[in-house]
Amino acid sequence: RSSSSRMDGQSFALVAVGQSGQLPAESEGHDDGAGSGLTLFSTRRPRDLAAGTSSALKSITKGVLAGVAGLVAAPVIGAQQDGARGFFTGLGVGLAGAVCLPVAGVAVGVAQIARGALNTSEAMQEAAQGKVWSQEKRAWVLYSLREEALEVLSAPDAQSQSSAGGGSAGSRAGGAAGSQRSVKEKDLYDALGVAPSASSAEIKKAYYQLARQLHPDKNPGNPTAKEDFQRVGEAYQVLSNEELRVRYDRQGKEALSSQPLFDSTVFFSILFGSELFESLVGELQLAMLFGMAEGAEVSEKQLATRQRRREVLCALHLSQLLAMFVAGDEAEFEADAHELAQRLASGSFGGGLVHT
Repeated sequence: RSSSSRMDGQSFALVAVGQSGQLPAESEGHDDGAGSGLTLFSTRRPRDLAAGTSSALKSITKGVLAGVAGLVAAPVIGAQQDGARGFFTGLGVGLAGAVCLPVAGVAVGVAQIARGALNTSEAMQEAAQGKVWSQEKRAWVLYSLREEALEVLSAPDAQSQSSAGGGSAGSRAGGAAGSQRSVKEKDLYDALGVAPSASSAEIKKAYYQLARQLHPDKNPGNPTAKEDFQRVGEAYQVLSNEELRVRYDRQGKEALSSQPLFDSTVFFSILFGSELFESLVGELQLAMLFGMAEGAEVSEKQLATRQRRREVLCALHLSQLLAMFVAGDEAEFEADAHELAQRLASGSFGGGLVHT
């Protein structure tokens, strides 16, 4: 009786999907950001006919795939729970879903195409007025970089949230690992400012922060900056490699005498690009991940927020660079552009990046 009850519950869930186009309430998530539950079909307002057609194709595809999946899975689950009786019950449920879900997908698709067709005229008028389509608001809006900057830059930063969420766990993990670690010498650990008990994530974060501070491009008047930067880079290359780290802990620098290491400037540029270009291209995602604490998890939403922040900062900087040209002072603009290009070309791999 209990297995039959479970099968009845699954039957109801599959039929509910076929009738409403929405998965059961216990499955939580988002599809295209619409609704609080995991919506099977896309029913958001389409921008125009093209967007409506795209939405329709997605809904039809989802309906067909969900129907086929139910047709295959329902009899198997039913047989596992209630033998032959469950198999035939599941087969009936699967057949119903195989019919209802594609039909529902087609119905939603036709509706989306119709909505898109009706919105096409409005889309042409709004675009002609200089408005842009907001994916979040599903409406045409007049874009303002200043307003978006205020919105984005006043919001909590994704990296700081992630670091706050995972820092304590990383410290505990590093302490636990280090309590069992004995080292012959500490020079490389001291170069990064970490203890021999440091976890790999703590070493990574320390390197990223120090390398940014000591990078020769940021310290043109400091004669020791290059030497300090080289020492930090070599320390990270060894300590970030578990095999090299074990050898160093046991034997010290003698174990690394035959180990070739990258030039630190080349190594940093491979990982993060040139520092001088950050205002033009923003902080790379890899650099963001390096700056996070161990154990911190970044969701797709946080990555999207971080990317949006990066784009807005780049747009603000570029608008400042173009302000003189917009004001009509083209000669001064060209002079500043040449000066900027020369400064960028003087950095690590700058010449190649400028031409690229």
